[in-house]
Amino acid sequence: MRFVRTEPMTAAPASWTGSRRSVLIGGLSLASVGLGGVGLVGCASNTPIQQVPEIRFQDEEPLRIAVDVVDIMDETAPEASSPEARGAFPTPPHKAMRNWGEDRLEAEPLGSGVARYRITQASVARELGDRPSGTDRLFGAEQRQTFTVRVAAELEVRRNDGGLVNAVSANSWGQESFAADADRFDLQRATDAFMRRVMADFDREMEAAIRANIANLLA
Repeated sequence: MRFVRTEPMTAAPASWTGSRRSVLIGGLSLASVGLGGVGLVGCASNTPIQQVPEIRFQDEEPLRIAVDVVDIMDETAPEASSPEARGAFPTPPHKAMRNWGEDRLEAEPLGSGVARYRITQASVARELGDRPSGTDRLFGAEQRQTFTVRVAAELEVRRNDGGLVNAVSANSWGQESFAADADRFDLQRATDAFMRRVMADFDREMEAAIRANIANLLA
């Protein structure tokens, strides 16, 4: 049985418990693509952008927890990422993290209580490098834009009276640089691949933490 509730939250993130890991993912360059590009991220274009599939986890086996319900709580601050940075990703971090909870967590009411999947960080930052000039430009130097993605979440299992049974957490982050004048679709394909690597790392770490610490609650 799948019973998942998604609830927006505004409370400040709680402190971490359980294991956590940060991973720096190697850069992916777009230096050779999009030289006739549309411009910087966020610039308008009359050319329709091809749809990039949303990041989902429906092909993976759900983690069935012996509780009545799974609550998905987004505790991230909207202002943590600029619209320009979020717009460069077909599936921005906050959406990818929600999708993980919806696809991978499932209530299996063999017991009682609630599992709370709390998204505590889901941000992307963009830094635009200096525009090359003079000799550097003659030798092929290009302006770069660097994106940094950070995601983190905690899974709490609580009794019906609110008492904490156990909690685990995981996080992941990555940083990659791309040509600032890359074609918009080429950029979105590259940032999508980047986001999928960050989420694959988060997926591995969170599942490992769940199986190591609350295996007795898995149905």
